[in-house]
Amino acid sequence: MSVVPAENDTDTAHITGIRTAGADPDAIVHTLGADLEIVEYGHQLQAPAVPVSLTGCPTPAVSTRAVREFREFDLLVVDAGLARSTAAPTVTVGDEFGNDVTASV
Repeated sequence: MSVVPAENDTDTAHITGIRTAGADPDAIVHTLGADLEIVEYGHQLQAPAVPVSLTGCPTPAVSTRAVREFREFDLLVVDAGLARSTAAPTVTVGDEFGNDVTASV
């Protein structure tokens, strides 16, 4: 079984110049959930679209899914704070997504 490190959304992804995923800033909150659904099921279920980079490249989750189909490995995803729920099965260890690292606490 392969364990995917804890997935955690963060508001830092919205800082211009830092983020590389999500050509549409409003869709960033769906990126991790969509990636998990693509790796688990081969397509997104709850997420509105397949995530793409700022340059229009599809998410690396597509390649990961292809390898998973070829190698047939099990998957365990640890959710450490997704901003949006996902249809993919997860083990939850957190309940809040991360804030912007440049914001004061």
